[in-house]
This record gives sequence, structure tokens and C-alpha cells, in this order.
Amino acid sequence: MVRDDCVVVEPPGFFFGRFPPDFSSIVLGTAIMSQGSCTANTPAPEQVKLSQLRAKTDHQLRDLIDSTLHVGLSFAALAEVEESAGDGAYARSFERAYRALADVQKLLPVLNEEYRQGLDPKFIELREALDRLGRNRGKPSSFSGICSS
Repeated sequence: MVRDDCVVVEPPGFFFGRFPPDFSSIVLGTAIMSQGSCTANTPAPEQVKLSQLRAKTDHQLRDLIDSTLHVGLSFAALAEVEESAGDGAYARSFERAYRALADVQKLLPVLNEEYRQGLDPKFIELREALDRLGRNRGKPSSFSGICSS
């Protein structure tokens, strides 16, 4: 079977002349089939680079989201301590924790499902901490409806 995308090479007579007549067609047929198979199944270098770049970007984005969740949880814990101590800085810490949750919520849809599932527990933990803090202040828990993952 001859393919249009394969290169046909004529055998040099001095080399294949020493072997049986059907040997050159066997060797060349194998080479052409191998070349055609490799070319058809090998992704273009641009595709490989794009895949590698996407994987690197996904990893960096996951690290950014993970760090933002960690910061949000830290501010939520700080807000709980400040609130129990009667410190007026409570509102500022609460706002920073809420902002972290909102930032993460915007970025989560960009991640693939596997990465997103790995971050869900921290996301839920931050959302629940903010719900608790909102209830303690007498406000309705509005975060569960707004920030559902």
C-alpha cells in the first residue's frame, strides 16, 4: 500500500544488487511503513510544546489557588480570634478572607477537574469559616449560595 505522505526512496543498485531481488522491496517497504506510522502518530513539536506549557500553567495556577486559600483560611482564623477578643480589626481580616474566597471562585473553573477536586476541601473549609463568622455577627450566611463550587 502506497501512501501519499510517504517519501519513496529508490534503492541504490550497487547495495541491493548483492541481495535477492525481493529483499530491497522488503527493506524499503518496512522503512516506508515505519516512517508513515511514526509520522502519523507523532504530534507536531508545536503541539508538544503547547501541552507542556498548559501542564506547567495548570500547575502554577493550582499553586496560586492553593496559596490564596491558605491565606484566606489564615485571615478567617485571625478574624475569629479578633472577634472573640473584641478587636475592631475583625472586619478587615474578614474582608481579606472573603476577598481570597472570591478570587479563588473566579479561578477554579479554569482548572481541570482533577486539580479542582484536590482544592475543594480547602475551598469548602474557607467558605464554612466565613459562614460561621457571618452568623456570629448576626448576618445571614450568604456565602454558601454565592460561593458554591
